Amino acid sequence: MKNTTIKIIIALFLALAAVLLGVILSSGKLAIDIELPPEASGAEVSAEPDGIIRISEARADTENRRFTIDLTSLSSGDANITVKWDKVDSSGFYQAEMNLPIKVVMDSIIVDKLTYNFSGWEYLSVIHVILLFSLAAIFLISYEKDCNSNGIFSYRSVRRLGFGLFFLVIAVIRFISEISSGFGRESGTVALSLLKVFFASQQFIVWTEPLILLFSAAMMISNIVLIKKEGFSFMNMLGILIGVIMSAGVISGTVLYYSRIVFPGYNAVVSVYTALGTYCECLLAATVISGIRAAVHEPSPDKDYVIILGCRIRPDGSLYPLIRGRVDKAVEFVQKQEAETGKAAVFVPSGGKGSDERLAEAEAMANYLLSRGIPENRILIENRSTTTRENMLFSKALTDRSGNDYKAAFSTSNYHVFRSGLLAEKLGWKLEGMGSKTKWYYWPNAYMREFLGLIADSWVGQMITATGIALVSLLISAVV
Repeated sequence: MKNTTIKIIIALFLALAAVLLGVILSSGKLAIDIELPPEASGAEVSAEPDGIIRISEARADTENRRFTIDLTSLSSGDANITVKWDKVDSSGFYQAEMNLPIKVVMDSIIVDKLTYNFSGWEYLSVIHVILLFSLAAIFLISYEKDCNSNGIFSYRSVRRLGFGLFFLVIAVIRFISEISSGFGRESGTVALSLLKVFFASQQFIVWTEPLILLFSAAMMISNIVLIKKEGFSFMNMLGILIGVIMSAGVISGTVLYYSRIVFPGYNAVVSVYTALGTYCECLLAATVISGIRAAVHEPSPDKDYVIILGCRIRPDGSLYPLIRGRVDKAVEFVQKQEAETGKAAVFVPSGGKGSDERLAEAEAMANYLLSRGIPENRILIENRSTTTRENMLFSKALTDRSGNDYKAAFSTSNYHVFRSGLLAEKLGWKLEGMGSKTKWYYWPNAYMREFLGLIADSWVGQMITATGIALVSLLISAVV
């Protein structure tokens, strides 16, 4: 946490450096852009008192109905710019004369007191992009360091990846937008420049809505398949319920975003919805990436033990394809390790006896290992566990008997690797995991389960983050 804080401070200093660069590049100059009245073609412009501000140029763009005044600072102080239109429309809606209050700070920074634009404000766009990319880099680098130090099984690393993706998404969208518009050189205000950051989250939500609908559909379909194959249970229904909620959220958000009915607070509601939606989508993406990364990870070939996590077996004591795949993956790894390094590993099949099973899952796996030619003295059975947590807890108790100086890995189904590793970490057991291939319909439910686990594991921090995002969204939408 301390290192991350230091890096964030560095990012803020980079943004400050960008501000100073913008001020230096635009030192002593400011362009004020105002609307040109319908019948006017120009104006007489003057500044008072003398010696504070100089009008370098005033020009009218009759095609776009804009009038621009270029100012150059002379010294610090308050000044007033008077604009007298050469003609206004007969309705009298536009005043023939208008006053623009100006302040010059440090002899060179000009501030428009009506819009709060200042010398170099256009470079806020550059500042946004630099700061967002810097924050993204900080969190992504921290995530990678976590993974390299065997932190792949950690909600902390998932959170860092989520934050990194959040800032990266907004930064990329802002960068593309600014490239197309010349990095903020178009007319506007400081407030509008700030609001563009949240426009980026709105764009992201609109672009990713089809993917969220697809993910929701995959969850619902996968849960229907699971119910057909494994029977009705709350966990097998959970994906259907969440899929319906997510689909309803996407549909209602789309209606809200594209609605022609503008109500008080519309901008605030849309800003908060899209900013929080972007953050949640990035956390979900981080969960998916972490799950896939854990599933494809190949442990280093130096293991003394390989724990095989159990699951349901056939009534006759033979193995279903799901659990057989876990055993085969462990055998494949150990054989490869032995061929590469000459080091043999002990298998630890782990799993107790269910009410509908004639023998313990661990014993069924041990029988299968024997049929694969594994010697009995290289099989250490753990046959008491009934959950994944107990798989880890009781297997650790067995392997710890050999002393503390040993290395172990575990084998399970690929969708189950991340969750199993998390449970081992919480028990203080650092393990590498490997995953056997499974049917696609196990994955969506596993992703959502880990996403909910991530929220629950750090719900206080998540609430603080969500509240902060909502408050900043409300603040900026209120200013504009």
